[in-house]
Amino acid sequence: MSNDKQIELMKKKAGYYFDLKKQVHITLNNRNFLNGSIKEIKVDFLMFDDFLNGEMPVFFLEIFEIEPYENKKPVKKLWEEE
Repeated sequence: MSNDKQIELMKKKAGYYFDLKKQVHITLNNRNFLNGSIKEIKVDFLMFDDFLNGEMPVFFLEIFEIEPYENKKPVKKLWEEE
């Protein structure tokens, strides 16, 4: 798939999950991933609220895949105590 088609597909997926207010799992091109929710969609990027790292911009160019998030166990922030 061409880079432009991949970006357009990720924009459509981001818009879909944003409209549903659904939590998502984003896999980046470097195979790192983010879990959380999309807060805002701009032309070239989205603002993402990651469960562990807080709010951050994620450029569509960096995104490999966007899928619904499935919580398999409770998420705990690294700085929270047991």
